[in-house]
Amino acid sequence: MTDLNGAMPIPRGEDPLNNYRWKIIVTEATKFTLKYPVTDLPVDSTLFPPYVEGGFCNLIETNFVYEGN
Repeated sequence: MTDLNGAMPIPRGEDPLNNYRWKIIVTEATKFTLKYPVTDLPVDSTLFPPYVEGGFCNLIETNFVYEGN
């Protein structure tokens, strides 16, 4: 995810999500949750700055396979 930083021309909130890869789980037509791609644990955003509006994300890959030892 990118362009969510409050320092951008239009404040968007949720700064800690910027520039990382996340596993997106679509839960409804307009809602989704985020998980860490390696651990598959949900992202706890309760202490993040509130999301305002806008921003965007880029699809990096459709399948992620982690084969840990």
